[in-house]
Amino acid sequence: MKFDYLIKKKVTNESRWVLGNSWWEMGSSSLLLILAVVQLAVVGGCGRGVHEAEVSDIEGKYPAFQAAAMYKAAKEDNREYLARQVELLGDDDAAVRFYAIMSLKKMTGTDNGYNYRYDAVRRREAIERWKEWIGQ
Repeated sequence: MKFDYLIKKKVTNESRWVLGNSWWEMGSSSLLLILAVVQLAVVGGCGRGVHEAEVSDIEGKYPAFQAAAMYKAAKEDNREYLARQVELLGDDDAAVRFYAIMSLKKMTGTDNGYNYRYDAVRRREAIERWKEWIGQ
């Protein structure tokens, strides 16, 4: 993912860094990442921080911890919770679905036709393909 939204513009005789693109031009993945970071920061203030998330937090109920745990699972190639991540592809929270498919894709090399932005019916079809793929 590229973060080249800051561009240098000449303003009178001085140079300033300004935001080059509008928020809506950044793309949904970038916006989702920003929203997830904000969510992580908000929930992180309650008890332990999300930076302390363990892979087992995928089983938890807090989306911020689930997202951090899925990120960690993908980074470590920990496949212990693949079935749970497939379940989370059907979550109501788009950020949870996003992290679930990104983690699964990084570990397996495929998305099985899943897109976190699909409507519930199309997601369900892809989730069934994932369940077959992992042998569930």
